Amino acid sequence: MPWGALQAAVTVTNSTSTPGQAIVYGPALSLLRYVHPVLNPTQVLIQLSHGPAATYFGYVVPNVQPNHPAHVLMRFNPPRSGQPLNVTTSRTIQADDLHVLDNPDCTIGSRP
Repeated sequence: MPWGALQAAVTVTNSTSTPGQAIVYGPALSLLRYVHPVLNPTQVLIQLSHGPAATYFGYVVPNVQPNHPAHVLMRFNPPRSGQPLNVTTSRTIQADDLHVLDNPDCTIGSRP
C-alpha cells in the first residue's frame, strides 16, 4: 500500500436466524483512512461498572444475513502498536473494564 497503509478485508458474520445490523468499532478506527462500501458512522458507548464511560467511533454494517457474511474493506494508517477492531450489535455495552476491547482475532498492526 502507498504511504505504508495497512489493508484489512473485514468479514462480519451473523450466527442468528434473522438478518440484523452489526457495528464495527474500536480504537483501530482512529487510524482509518478508507472504508468500502460507504457505511453510516455511529458511536459505541462502553458503560463501565466502576469509572467513567468510554466512547468509540464505529460503522454500522446493515442487514447482515444469516449464513451470508458482509465484507468491508478498510485501510489504516500504520499504528505504533496493535489496535483492536471489534463487532457488536448494540450501541451500548456494559463491562467491568476496557479489557472488553481486547480482540486477538482482529488486531490492526500486529503480527501473528
